[in-house]
Order: sequence, then structure tokens, then C-alpha cells
Amino acid sequence: MTQGVQTSYEDKMEKGYPGQILDLEPKLIRSGFCKVASPGDTIPFGRVVTRSGEGVKLGETDPAFGLSVRDLARENDADGNAAYAEGETVGFMQVGFMYCEIDGTGSAGDALTYIDGTGQLSTAAADASHTALNAILEEDCATTGDLCKVRINILANL
Repeated sequence: MTQGVQTSYEDKMEKGYPGQILDLEPKLIRSGFCKVASPGDTIPFGRVVTRSGEGVKLGETDPAFGLSVRDLARENDADGNAAYAEGETVGFMQVGFMYCEIDGTGSAGDALTYIDGTGQLSTAAADASHTALNAILEEDCATTGDLCKVRINILANL
């Protein structure tokens, strides 16, 4: 029987993960019941959620209600992803700092929007497919898909 041996090692820890709460800054985190559009859909971590009756759903054109918080008790799938499924309790941040994947590039202080239907944060201007959001980048974001620090204050929208 042959056993595998690890032949390479990372010399650095990951910067963070989507939906990871940042620092010891003040924050407001709430929870809601996960609702999805179709069976098998999920709400990934670090995405905008909107109200849906007594629960939350992935960001649509409705006003944002928060950013989905990474749940450390969840196992990642084979691709390294984890998400909330229908009926599960979703933790979401309304005020605070979080790591999120950003669609587009930008600089610290740039305002963010979110892509309707996916809830992914974006540096694009608000338009027919991007909804305005009270959130800004806390650091430069050089490449689309980068994991960046984000400051959010949804309460200003409610």
C-alpha cells in the first residue's frame, strides 16, 4: 500500500475568506431563515441578502438587508466553497467590516454596489443590473474576484 506524502507547503496563511468577520470592530449581526429561488440554490458567504417575508434571500433588486456571514461550523465542498441552503439559519451583518469577493477593481474609499440576482459586491456604478449599497472598500482591489476588506452600514438604508 502506497501512502501519499505532502511535498509542498504554503508559507503564508490565507488573507481571509468570503464572509469572514474582520477585526474586533463594532458590528451588528442578525439572523434569518434562508429562502432560495429554486431547489438546490444556496446563499454563499459574503453576499448581499434581502428580505423575504420572515427570512432572507440572495440579493435581488430589493434594498439590501445585510451581508451573509461565514459560518465556521460548515464544511467546505470539494471546491472549497460553503453556503447556506434552503431552511437554514443565515447569519448576516448589517454594520461592520467583512472580507468579500469583489467584481471589478477599485481603490480604498470607493462605493460599492451589488449585482442583482447573485448578491456579489461590485465596483460598478448603480444601473439596471447593479443596486446601490451603503458599503465601501477599505483597501485597494487590483483584480476582479479579489478578496477585499469591506465596510458596510445597512442600517443607513432602512
